[in-house]
Amino acid sequence: MNITNDILLAAKFVYEQSKFEGLNLANRSAVECVRGAVHYLTNYYFSELTLHGHHVLYSTPIWKSGSTPPSMGLTGIKFQVYSKHNYSRLNSHLSDAVIVLLGMTKFKPLPKARLEYSAEWVTRSKGQVGTGTICLSRKVFLEERLLGLLSGINATTTIVPIFPGSDDDDDCVALFTGLEASEWGLSLATWGKRNMTRRKRGLKCDWEFNAASGGYKWDYTDKWSYEHEGSHDDANNGIYNVSCQFSCV
Repeated sequence: MNITNDILLAAKFVYEQSKFEGLNLANRSAVECVRGAVHYLTNYYFSELTLHGHHVLYSTPIWKSGSTPPSMGLTGIKFQVYSKHNYSRLNSHLSDAVIVLLGMTKFKPLPKARLEYSAEWVTRSKGQVGTGTICLSRKVFLEERLLGLLSGINATTTIVPIFPGSDDDDDCVALFTGLEASEWGLSLATWGKRNMTRRKRGLKCDWEFNAASGGYKWDYTDKWSYEHEGSHDDANNGIYNVSCQFSCV
C-alpha cells in the first residue's frame, strides 16, 4: 500500500492535546525539553520511519496479481477515517480517532462504498491507551478457513465402528459382514482412519450451521445391532450392540 510520506511528515504538534507528566512547564528548562523532543520527532524520527517503511500504512504487505498468497494474505487494501465526528486536530479528544484498514483476500474487488459508523471499535480501560481491533469476515475466516481446520480435529476424535474388509477393499469398511470364524469382526477407529479407504476417501467431517443458536455443530451417530442364533451350544449366540455418538458445537 503506497501512502505518500507527506501524511506523516505533515504531522503537527498540538499543545492542548499533549501530556507532560512529570514536567513543570513553569520551568524554562522543561519547556526546552518539550521543544527539543518535538523538533527531533518531526525533523528526524518521522522521516526515518517513512524512509525505511516502518509506519503501518506503508508497510502493510499486499500480494500482487499472479502471486500465490496464503489463505489470509491481503490482495487489496484501502483506508478511511472511521468516526461519527469530522475530525480536526482541535477536536480529536471527542473519541478515539480510528483509521480503518479494509483488506480483501483472493483478489476480490474492494467495495466502492465507505464503511458507515455504527459503534466504537477501539476498547480501553479508564486512563489507558486504546488498543486496535481486528474484524474478520465470517465467510473468509470462519467458513473458508477455521471450520476446515476444525473438521480435521473432528476426523481424529470421532470414533466409529469398523468391520473387516474384503480383498478388494483397504484396511477396513463400515459394512457389517456377519460372523467371521465364529466371531463378530468389529473394532473401533477414528473417522479419519476409516475414511482413508477408496470408497470413503474425500468425505469430510464438515460443520453444519445451526440456525437456532447461530453457531455451528458437528453430530455423528453410528449404531449397530446384530442377533446371532445358532445351535443350542453355540457360545456366540446372543445380541451384539455397538453405538458411537459424537457431538460438538
